This record gives sequence, structure tokens and C-alpha cells, in this order.
Amino acid sequence: MTRILRWEDQPNRWIEGSPIGNGRLGAMVLGTVEVLHLQINDGTVWSGTPDSWRAELDALVAAGAGPEALERVRVAVREGRLDDAERLLMGFEGTYSQEFLPYLDLRVRMRFAGSTPAYRGRTLDLLEAVYDDIVENDLVRVERRAWASRPDQAVHVEIRAEGAAVDIEIDLTTRLRTVDRRADRDGLVLLVEIPVDGAPFHESQVEPMRWRGDRKRPGHPADGTDDAWGPVAAAAVAVETDGEVVVRDGRVVIGRAHVIRLAVASSTAAEDWFSGAPGLDRAAHGRRAVERAQAALSRDGGTALRRHVDDVRPLLAAAALRFEGTPEEVVVDRLDADPVDAIAVPALFQYGRYLLVAASRPGGPAVNLQGLWNDDLRPPWSSNYTTNINVQMHYWGADPTGLGDTVEPLLHLLEVMAATGSEAARRLYGVDGWVGHHNTDLWGWPLPVGMGHGDPAWAIWMTGGTWLVTHLMEHHRFTLDDAWLGSRAWPVLRGAAAFALDWLLDEGGPWLVTNPATSPENHFVHGDGAAALDRATAIDRAVISQVLHDTIEAGGILGLDDDIIGRARAALARIEPDAVGGDGRIREWHVDRADPDPAHGHFSALVGLYPLGRIDVDARPDLAAAASAFVSSRSHPAEGWPWVWSIALRARLRDGEAAERIMHTTFRPAEPDPDLRGADHWAWGGLVPTLLRAHSPFQVDVSLGFPAAIAEILLQSHAGEVHLLPALPPAWPPGEVVGLRARGGLIVDAEWAHGRLRRASLARIAGSGTVVVRFGDTRVTIDLAAGARVELDEQLRLVASGG
Repeated sequence: MTRILRWEDQPNRWIEGSPIGNGRLGAMVLGTVEVLHLQINDGTVWSGTPDSWRAELDALVAAGAGPEALERVRVAVREGRLDDAERLLMGFEGTYSQEFLPYLDLRVRMRFAGSTPAYRGRTLDLLEAVYDDIVENDLVRVERRAWASRPDQAVHVEIRAEGAAVDIEIDLTTRLRTVDRRADRDGLVLLVEIPVDGAPFHESQVEPMRWRGDRKRPGHPADGTDDAWGPVAAAAVAVETDGEVVVRDGRVVIGRAHVIRLAVASSTAAEDWFSGAPGLDRAAHGRRAVERAQAALSRDGGTALRRHVDDVRPLLAAAALRFEGTPEEVVVDRLDADPVDAIAVPALFQYGRYLLVAASRPGGPAVNLQGLWNDDLRPPWSSNYTTNINVQMHYWGADPTGLGDTVEPLLHLLEVMAATGSEAARRLYGVDGWVGHHNTDLWGWPLPVGMGHGDPAWAIWMTGGTWLVTHLMEHHRFTLDDAWLGSRAWPVLRGAAAFALDWLLDEGGPWLVTNPATSPENHFVHGDGAAALDRATAIDRAVISQVLHDTIEAGGILGLDDDIIGRARAALARIEPDAVGGDGRIREWHVDRADPDPAHGHFSALVGLYPLGRIDVDARPDLAAAASAFVSSRSHPAEGWPWVWSIALRARLRDGEAAERIMHTTFRPAEPDPDLRGADHWAWGGLVPTLLRAHSPFQVDVSLGFPAAIAEILLQSHAGEVHLLPALPPAWPPGEVVGLRARGGLIVDAEWAHGRLRRASLARIAGSGTVVVRFGDTRVTIDLAAGARVELDEQLRLVASGG
């Protein structure tokens, strides 16, 4: 497997850094000759307040939004007055979700005796989650190391000089508001104020940030803000060294040192809100940050590192992909060299898993658009949670690649959304359950966005939460954890089903419909222009059907006597299944409609194929062919997240050759695009120097989704059987994958050569009973008890078994 990523050139820009994270604290590490710079984020540092959405909802209702206005929208849609319907629906648009903000900059400046030092490269260990670099000259060799420890809830930095001693200066700053800044021989403390409102970049007419106590902005209902809220955070750097320590101009200065150890910790008001703990005052946040940093540094460096590795290595080592010729260490600067498959695919597979572990751990927030790595005060799309594809893609690979523990933050986000979305569903639409729209944030923003002028194609989508909640039963299908399903997942799932049942309408036809309905970010030809509003779009039908199916399945597992299960069963029978349009593709809209942009990047109509698994290639080859035609017409293979989704779709269609062809469009360096808000922003397509996928500046969804797409190529279990190598690309070299998970509580390993299975093994980690195993058209049924393991040969014959 690929374990080490190496860069030979020193990073000169933020996007060229190396990301580390512990699920809450994340840092982009930029090590140059003179300065080790860690740009640090805390996953709970967002603009906004817990209750600002309430004022927005009050304002919308006061302005006329509500069930009566919704009925006028529905009538306009039924009558084909779509311009009127869009105008009326914009009255339901709130302002915007809040922003994930950059937090701290830790800079360690170094001075060397002797000749001008040289940079010897840097590495990122993808198995132990540790950054290293080396700087040296004729007198001294300096090794610098950084990692983000979940057990310590701190970012550690170690600097060790061999030979001559070094002098360093440590500085901690923020681009938010500094309330207080202190330095002494033990370290640094920074008290930070966080804005109570942050407008997205695309709302250019709005003041970028508002702080508590600022003059109210007319017409903005959230300007009242929760007066009890203290938007504050504290950060502390603890210092230990064998050098001489003084404090100068608010910085810690160390002379004649051979060893410097730092620990950075944080304490935020949002952290306490997030966990349900009592709030602290400003001074208490400062004390808690210091206590955490000092506790992290109280252990010797070897112990602190071992605690971190013992925590993270079992996750990162749980699955691995190897090709013949795969090196353990990959030089990223030469990633596009041949053999590209053997180098790039395993590297990106493991890197994506590494980033998910870094960004999503129990007790921390879910992964946002940029994970834990954002350096922009007005990040693209607020670096929020976008629920029409991005959040879903973040977690597609969690269970299949052995990272089921990372799903916990997603469940927490859904619990927050369920709490805020229940009031929005009732007051805006007069329905039960909870609603999630196109965007949300740390606080569970439950409303449409757009400020009354947003195109409904991207501003309004009432089934975003419905799609997102399908992750819960998927997680259970892998883990078979009934206790988790009953205590945590069921209440959220039931609320989503209640909303779906009330959102479905009987408009006199054979099928229940949603109205209004959109297909996220897409339009269809309407008159002389384009429209976004329809009834019963393919994605609405698919995600609602899945949630109702999940509700029935979960209720049966839990043995529940709940009337919602019977209601779900009755409604499910009246939702129109996927259909083939007159153009031979899966029909995206309620009826056949022409595309103004046939190559549009979203594959919303194909959620039934992947990830939901409602279109089966064997059972419905006609729908599979129509889905293939849809992918062919839509694919933007060199662009962002559509690249990953198209690979996964091709895998579900068992077209490994096409999946590999799409992959090759990105194994090349991306080009900076200075027209996209500056030199750190990149044109779509290719890989930026830090190995993240190019975007604007980047989004983490592509990196996290890539392992899911590869897993789908190598193993599928959605159709009730363990299907080995269902979409193996013919050109792939011999290789093996270990540690993939299959639904039903199984771990699967497989080895191949020349397009054929060589061997496989299955181990049961949950449940018991028979398993159908398949390769090509060969199937065998195996009885696999709890804790048992079997080995199969190339013809699926049993060659070994054990417990």
C-alpha cells in the first residue's frame, strides 16, 4: 500500500501544504526553510449563533411564507405557470447558511548558524498521520514533525536539531478579532471573537461579516442575534525546550535550542453548544485551552506520539489497496509518471481514507465542503454543508473502506438538522417531521437560501435532508448494530419519513408526487428560456422511496409497532419508479423535458443507481442501459465531484473500462487560474500540489469520494450478494485489496491478475448466517458463523476456513 507521500519542493502557498487533523482541530502545514507555518482550524469555529435561524424563520412567516403561500406555488406549477411559481417560491428563501472560518496561524521562525540552509523535502505518513520535513546546512540538521492528536485534543509540533543549536521565534495570530493576547515563558494564549454573521462570497451586496454589538443591518432579521450568546474562542500554545526562553513583543523567543516541543489546543463556545455542555465565560475558555495544551505537553514526545499512533493507525490500516509495482513511498511531484494506475490509484485511495479520518471523528463536527482546511475568510459557498451531493459524497467511502466510526459526526449533524428542521417544516409547509434544504451549517440552518433572489435550482430543494438520512440505514447494513439503530438512528429516520409522507401529494393521478420539485442545480427548456420547478423529479422519487423503505426495514429489525411503518408501506406502493425517457435516458423530470445544458454535471436522476442501489443491472437491464446513456451524456470527467460520481456510476454498471478511462482524465497537475479570486484558486480538473482535487480553491468531496468509487469497482454488496471484482478495469495490473467491508457485517479481501480473481477471503465481524458470493456468473453460498473466516480460490471453491 502507499504509506508515505513525499514532496521534494517546499510549499510556497497555502494550497501546497500538507493537511493534518484529529476530527476537530485541523492544520495545513507549510514548512519552508525559514518558517514552519501551521494554519490551524477548529471545526467548531463558524460564524453565526445557535438561534439566528429562528429570527430568519419568523421574518419569512411574517412576510407571507407558509402553507397558504405554498398552495399557491403548487397551483401555479400544476397549471404550468412556472415563472409565477418561481417568483412565489422565492418568498420562502431565507438569507444564507453561515461560514466555516479560518482560526489561527502558528509560525515558528528559525535562524541557523553556518551556511544558507537547504530544504530536503517533506513527507506525510498516511498510516500514522504524521508530517515530517528536514532542513539542513553544513552545521545543523533540523527535523520538524507535526501531528494532530485526538487523544490529546491538540496539535503537536516537535523540532529537533542535530549538530549546532538553533534560535526560533514562536508567534500565534488570528485573522478574526483578537480580544486578548498573552505570552510568557510557558507559551502563548490568544482570545478570539467570532463574527455573529458571515455572508457568502456570492452575496456580494451584503456586508461580509458582522460582530456582536455592530449596528444592525436594515432588513436582516438575524441582526438581533441571540444576546446570551458569547461568540468566543481561546487558543493556547504550550512550550517545552532545552533552550533559553524569553518573551519579546508578544512572542516566545528561544535561543540555543536542540529540542522544541509545542502543543496547540483550543476551547470554544460553540464546542460547548455542540456537546450540550454548560457554557463558559471568556476567562474560563482561556484556562481550558491552557490546561489542554499543557496536558498534551506533559507527556514526553515519544509517549504523545504513541498515543496518537495507537489511536489512528487501526483506522488507517483497516483497508489497503496494492498493485504490482505500487511503491510504499510516492513522490507527489511525479505522480503522473508511468505506471499511473499502480502509483496514483492506491495513493489517492489511501489519501482519501486518511483525509476522512483526519476530518471526521466521534465528538467532532461532520465534514464540511473543505474538511478542516480553510484559509479564506469568505470561502467558496461558505465552506458549509451542501446537501445535494457534497456531504453525501464525503461519507460514501466510510463504511465500505473500514471507517464506519467516522459516520458518528454525520449522525450528530442529522440530529441537529432534525431539531431545527421540525420547526421549519411545520411553519413553512404545514407538515410533520423535519425538513433539510440545499445548505446547512454547524447550527443546523433549516431554511432555503437565496435572499429572495436565488434561482430555485440551487436555492430551494426540500428533500436534501431526505437523501442525507439514507446514510443511517446504510451504516446499519454494514455494522448490524441494532442498539445504535434503535437509540440514535430511528428517531431521526422516523422524522424524515414523517416529512416525506406529508410532502407527498395525491393530485388525482395514479402516483403520489412532490410539488414543487427541483432536480438540484439543473433546469429544463421552458418556453423561450429555462425553468427549475416541476413535480416528482427522479431524485425526489428515489430518495423518498428509499427513506420509506428504510423506515419499514428499520421498524422490522427493531420490532416496532408504529403506525408510520404502515403508512410508509402504503405510500411506497404509489411512488412512480424510475422510467426511461423518450431520449433513451433515465427520465430526470416528471415528464420528458429538453435539457438546456445536456452535459450538466449533476447526476441527480441516477441516485437510484448509485448510491441507493435501487436500479439493479441484472434485474432491470433496460434501466441500466438508460442510466448508462445518462452518464454518457452528462459526464464532465475532468471536473470536481462529477468525476468521482461518474466513476462510481460506471462501477455500478460494471463498466470497469469506462471507469478507468474517466480516472485518467485527472492524473495530471492542475493549472492555477488567477481569474478565480487569486493565485490560490485553480481551474477545475487535475490535482493541486497538495494532491487535493482542483476546484475553487478546492473541495474535499472528491478526495473523500474517490476511495468509495474504487471500493465499488472491487466489491459490491447492495444487491444481496457479495460480488467480487464486479467492475475490474481490464488494464489494471495484478493487485489486491484487503479490508473492504460488505453489507451484512463482513470483511472481504480479494486478489486478482489479468482481469481474473486469484483468491478471496471473507470474515464475519457481525451477525451470522449464509452469504452468497459471486465472481462473474459464478455464485456459491457459504454458511458463515459469527467470527468465522473462509478462503476461496479463483473458482470460489473453499480452500480454508477458521474461527
